[in-house]
Amino acid sequence: MTIRILTDTTAAITPEEAAEWNIEILPMRIFFGEEVFVDGVNLSKDQFYSRLLKDDRWPTTSQPTTQEFANAYKKLLAEGASEVIYIHMSKKFSHMFESANQAIALSAVNIPITIYDSNTLSSAMGLAVLAAAKMAKSGSSRDDIVNKLNEICQNTYSFMLLNDTQYLAKSGRAAKLQKFLGMGSVFNTKHILSIKNGEISPAFQARSYAKGMKKLLDIVREASHIEEVAIAYTTSSQDAEFLREILLEFLPTGKVHIYQASPILGAHSGPNALDLAYRTR
Repeated sequence: MTIRILTDTTAAITPEEAAEWNIEILPMRIFFGEEVFVDGVNLSKDQFYSRLLKDDRWPTTSQPTTQEFANAYKKLLAEGASEVIYIHMSKKFSHMFESANQAIALSAVNIPITIYDSNTLSSAMGLAVLAAAKMAKSGSSRDDIVNKLNEICQNTYSFMLLNDTQYLAKSGRAAKLQKFLGMGSVFNTKHILSIKNGEISPAFQARSYAKGMKKLLDIVREASHIEEVAIAYTTSSQDAEFLREILLEFLPTGKVHIYQASPILGAHSGPNALDLAYRTR
């Protein structure tokens, strides 16, 4: 039995982790005006964030096509997979769930394919994907992996500090937050959003970015039984490193991971955004 884990470039994992744990990653598309790029193929994270800071065109994104999902299933079957689990970001943020399901019939593969909604994205999603991949590589069953995913996703808490709310407002992905986001523009406050059960909700406001970072630290300090923390940054690795240094004062070494956020997250959160997720027992 060989279960393979499939995800997409929304998840905060590194190419090295994907290679080590045999994770297949489907790339998303990024648009600057009429220019089209494939995430991680002809546009690296460094190239994306350089353009984000300099290009006056707002980036937009799109998910893999149904055919691309079907091709991924066929590839995994050809590589010896006896079963596939695709872990995607919350279906409230995209139509990945529908496309991935439609691709099962299109691919005509004769292996079970499970489409799993992580109900989150980025760092929190990366924690779930890595845990599932480690279990798959150790020979765990599909049911055991899905049960563990349910536990992890239920016990993972995700917060995002935005320096500039215009990106999320323009993306149209947070229509319910428009009034809340607009207040930041008026009062120059920084917003911290919570991502839980597939929904983005306002959590806290801070009078400055530095105070927003302090609030992220306070959130983690107040939590109990933390297993691990993941931090994804868009353009400021120094801010992520600062958070890790403080977190390691009260968390074990090796339990705090840093990633550069995918361009998919960066397109909607903007420069100097931080995404922090922690998982509890």
